[in-house]
Amino acid sequence: MNQVFEDAERQIETLYSTSDQNQVAEISRNLRDLQRSSHGEALASYLLQQQSMNCRYFGALTYTVVLQHLDQPSNRSLLELVSSIGSHIRRLTHEGNSSSSNILILRKLISNLSQVFINYHDKTPNPLFTVLEAISDTDFQDATSFAYCITQLTPDRFSLILLVFAILIEDVTRRNDYKLPVHHAIRSQIYPMLLTSVEYIEHLHTQGEMLYGLDLETLKTISSWMAYIPNIGGDLRFSAEDIAPLTRYLIIHLQGPYSLDNETNLQQYKEALLIFSEILESNAALLSLETKSILYSQIFDENKWGSEFLKKVVLSEKREEFEDEVNAFVYLVIVIAQLNLIRLSRSILTPQTQNILSIMYQITTIPGSPLIDEMISQQMLVFWEEFADVYVDSEDLVEILMENNNDPGFADSFKRERDRIFDEVARVYWKKIQITDLQSYQSSKSDLLTYRNNVADFFLVVYNLLKSPFYRSLAAFTAEKAGSTDFSNKNLAEIESTLFLLYKINEDSSYYESQTRELIPYSKAIFDGGIMRFFEHLISIPDIGILYMSTALHFISSNEFYFASEEGFGHLGGVFDYLFTVIMKGSKPLSLLASKAVTNVCEHCGSKLTSYLSNLEPVVIEMLKNTNIDSLVRSRMFNAFSVIARGIGSVEEHAEIIKGLITTIVEAARSMIDNTKDELREEQEDYLVSLISCIVNIAKGSGLPDETVDEMSEEEQERYRSFWASDPLQTKKLVLLIIEELCLNYDPLAQKPIVVEKATHVFKAGLGERLDGPFTLDNTTVAQFALRMMNSLTNPNSVPYVFNLVEALVKFNFRTLEPGLVLELVNGLIAERLDFLSTDPDMVKCAIDLSARIIECKPSLIIHADAFVNIIIPFALDGLSANETFIVKSVSKFWTDFTALRKGSKEDQEKMNDIFIRHNLGQVLTRRLIEAFLKSPRSALELYYITFRALLGKFPTHFKQWLINSLENQETSIEARVSGKDLEMFIHRLLVTRGRRAANEVLKSFWLQVNGVVDYGSQSF
Repeated sequence: MNQVFEDAERQIETLYSTSDQNQVAEISRNLRDLQRSSHGEALASYLLQQQSMNCRYFGALTYTVVLQHLDQPSNRSLLELVSSIGSHIRRLTHEGNSSSSNILILRKLISNLSQVFINYHDKTPNPLFTVLEAISDTDFQDATSFAYCITQLTPDRFSLILLVFAILIEDVTRRNDYKLPVHHAIRSQIYPMLLTSVEYIEHLHTQGEMLYGLDLETLKTISSWMAYIPNIGGDLRFSAEDIAPLTRYLIIHLQGPYSLDNETNLQQYKEALLIFSEILESNAALLSLETKSILYSQIFDENKWGSEFLKKVVLSEKREEFEDEVNAFVYLVIVIAQLNLIRLSRSILTPQTQNILSIMYQITTIPGSPLIDEMISQQMLVFWEEFADVYVDSEDLVEILMENNNDPGFADSFKRERDRIFDEVARVYWKKIQITDLQSYQSSKSDLLTYRNNVADFFLVVYNLLKSPFYRSLAAFTAEKAGSTDFSNKNLAEIESTLFLLYKINEDSSYYESQTRELIPYSKAIFDGGIMRFFEHLISIPDIGILYMSTALHFISSNEFYFASEEGFGHLGGVFDYLFTVIMKGSKPLSLLASKAVTNVCEHCGSKLTSYLSNLEPVVIEMLKNTNIDSLVRSRMFNAFSVIARGIGSVEEHAEIIKGLITTIVEAARSMIDNTKDELREEQEDYLVSLISCIVNIAKGSGLPDETVDEMSEEEQERYRSFWASDPLQTKKLVLLIIEELCLNYDPLAQKPIVVEKATHVFKAGLGERLDGPFTLDNTTVAQFALRMMNSLTNPNSVPYVFNLVEALVKFNFRTLEPGLVLELVNGLIAERLDFLSTDPDMVKCAIDLSARIIECKPSLIIHADAFVNIIIPFALDGLSANETFIVKSVSKFWTDFTALRKGSKEDQEKMNDIFIRHNLGQVLTRRLIEAFLKSPRSALELYYITFRALLGKFPTHFKQWLINSLENQETSIEARVSGKDLEMFIHRLLVTRGRRAANEVLKSFWLQVNGVVDYGSQSF
């Protein structure tokens, strides 16, 4: 085999030197085959004896492959394998150039030994003994000789022993299986030897004989074990006493004497801090009360390690140089504080707690822009929010504490201190979110936006805690600053950050009317103070002014509660002027924000804005005619205008306004059509589509909300309904004409999905209104439009919108729909377009969903028609075997709705039974269902369960025979894996469930059996 091994050696060198991917793939395949062969172990040994590091490492990897393919090895072969690995460790550590150059190879060999021990610990020696024998030339098998032997090792070789501890426990932890038998061996054999090693290292430390490298390796080893120890439970659970030697060694690093002036010590501190954080986070009970007390004292007490580290590193210029060490310290401080949140929240008047919170505050105030110069304030934010939450969740905390406190001034002192803490912390974060440099902001925009939102969440918690006084201070600051003429960068940034926080609080409070009422005086102070002058000044500021303006627009929009009040109404004129200026002259993003603000304000204040209609109308008309205005902005403004217009008391005057808007849109559309040829440019098409969107938004804005209807008398409601039913101005006719012209008769747009979607939205807008209004059309008109649209469509992407319209018609108007009209729809949409529908899964789904909707709302509209039996049912049967899961899902709903017939009359129930039994649908459906179910992928099984259960629940006596007949038809496809007795058992188990949820497991088990699949999720496979 030497020639084969020599060839492998050459291939390995080529593998690490070539850039030819084909050659790499071929060599890798050849070497992999050789590794997996019976010569794998010999290959590993040969390669490890070569001088090439590539070959040696590949040899160590080969041992790994050998281990992975061991199949019930004998004790002798295992011992020989361990001995072979040990001999290579011996040779590599005894080479003249020391073991340092071979460390990667040694790590891999040690990992191989750990894998052998994990899998065969009862047949193979302790890997520590194997390595110790290899590096010390000593033969022993007990812990006593181990303790003596390690004292004779050089630091380099002792580090290898520590490496065995670390690698073994990391490999075991990686298995993530805490029921393995090896855990007992680790507890009884390995862990005691780890304690022996650490205690010896501690002895060296106290004697001043410790080397930095050995100390660091020990800390890293303990770190590996602390990822394992907290996860062990039962009889093997570790206690605080069990790990005391380890924690004692860690504490040594935080006790004097200590030096914060060299990098070596700081790295050791970092490891110790990280380990303590790991213990406290995963299982704080592993630290005894005494150890916790010492640790907390070292971290927080004056003149102890923590206070020195804070002053000399965290709060000094060294912070950036030792970023990892600082982060480790901060993280431990946060973990300790979070574990003691309740205690800290109850003791804020004690010097000890005040000192801890002072340290937390100092860390929070580290200078620099968040996420650019510093990351710590983001970590601290989590703590401060949780700390505030404790008080929010315990509103009676002060009263509870008063029960055990006789000081009459305690409550006031406690509240003052609590408020002071959060006021100071809030000020820090208020400064942190100020944006003065656009370039820095844009370089980390996404992260900074997240940071600002997180700060806003903190302010919301503080607001919930401190209530109105907190909001008042923010509002007062804004009013004062806005009233000045100081538009310096500093002032602008301060106002913007405050407005940002205020709008976030407004936004959160808008769900609670009682809260927004309390905020009205403060909003009034801001607007009275001249904030609009500040907003207007922002228009003239380039670059960063755009960012500030976006906050201003959000703030305006969030004050809809204020503008809806008597106090705020007077400011609406100036606000609207500003918003329209931004819409007409601002950038596209700002224009969109401003239009959204207008829409929001109008939605809440529309009834108070009718006097503005005459001022707004020319603006809206200008936006309609100006093709450069963004489409979304244009449509939003039509919605806003319509919302205001519906507040007019006179239905006749309201109708005139709507007619005028629609007429203007019609004229604009026809003008564009007349001035274009058969082909539209993209911007012309967008403009025409936006005109349809404007009609949609007029329709949405014109419908009366429920609260308005409730306020109307019966006479007013009848007058409103009668007016729009007669439609004297022929507004509805005009709407129909322009929609038909653009969507049916104008070829450049007729097949566009976006056009069809917008058109159907116009028709849907009037459905479901309590009072038939300007866009409420009769059932026949909607149905005829849908039929004409469907008859003309050849683009599959447009079809779902037509079906959605008809579904909406059924959903809202099923009580007034005539069976004849529904039959006409079924014929026109499905029967006559069956071939077309079958070409696209989405269209198939639409047809099934519509049929299910009709059955769900009013079965009598469809199930008595011949088309239902001749067209719909075959369509739904074919859908069972569809490849697309979304079709199967729709089909399952159809069959479930049809068998349940929840809203069916007695005649409907009789018809359904007739179809299933006399027309034999039950047998056909069961057969097709079984066929589709058994052929479906495992991921789709749940989609079929509901149909099986529906059939079994509805027809328990007939289903048994249907199932038997269906399985007989499937005999050739299932007989290879399922016996006749198994089939009988399946039928029996399924019938016993009576269609309840237990049927799911029965069906799943049968599918697994028929398809020869093992259920790895089962405990009994």
